[in-house]
Amino acid sequence: MMSPNRSSGPTPKPLTALLVDDEPHAVERLTRLLSVHPEIVVVATASSAAEARQLLTAAPAHGVPGALDVVFLDVEMPGENGLAVLESVAPETVVVFVTAYPKYAIQAFGVGALDYLLKPVDPDRLEQSVDRILKQTILLRDTSAGIAGDDDHSPVASDQASPHSSPSLSSDTTAFVACATGGRIERFQISDIAWIEGLRNYTRVGMRSPQRDSLFRQRLGKWQADLPTKTFVRLGKSLLVNVTILEKIQWRSRDETLLTFVGRSDSITIARLATIRLRQFLESPPP
Repeated sequence: MMSPNRSSGPTPKPLTALLVDDEPHAVERLTRLLSVHPEIVVVATASSAAEARQLLTAAPAHGVPGALDVVFLDVEMPGENGLAVLESVAPETVVVFVTAYPKYAIQAFGVGALDYLLKPVDPDRLEQSVDRILKQTILLRDTSAGIAGDDDHSPVASDQASPHSSPSLSSDTTAFVACATGGRIERFQISDIAWIEGLRNYTRVGMRSPQRDSLFRQRLGKWQADLPTKTFVRLGKSLLVNVTILEKIQWRSRDETLLTFVGRSDSITIARLATIRLRQFLESPPP
């Protein structure tokens, strides 16, 4: 996977990170792996869900400078598991799950996690995750400059498409959708969408021609209801992909598959169940 050039333009302020894990050696190893990425600085660690909540809800009082940008969160810990921490995470904070158990992947992406890393964390896989974090935090920071629309005016109340809805957009349609940054409207061809990732009340859309990621204040269920079902397949609670421009499907392990799309130099990673769903769709597409 090609990584974006991080050296162009002025050096941005490093992102602040909280590591939550009850295993000291796991915290030390992840801290060491992150040390080669100066874009992210570990400012605090927690060994339990309760300690993490305390840091997240009263960060300045505990020596953490303001709101945290990213939380690397273990799942299985003594007492409460990591999922219990999510209610204390601010909407603008990115969450990456780090665990030895792939069985939690569906839950993690279902609650809006940006990424899911398996222990022991592979340095190359972590680099991919850091790239995603940097892209996402830039989009979310831009959101604070002006958000178009709000939840009260959202066309859908949940992230699931209505079973009675029918697609209103075809692949050759030109769409006009309100961005979550700057109050602007973005115009694009539906066929330029490679993938759509659900992020709570937002969606991040990977496009081509030119390659770019855009953040929209529109939920994934609305996209699914509007887009043609022969073109876009939902691989889980938080991902839609355009199967007509899939260029390569690369199996990396039992739990990870890389998808590459025509017109994009990067790849996205999907878990085992999403891979099974994609295979089923490709073998038996809708009529």
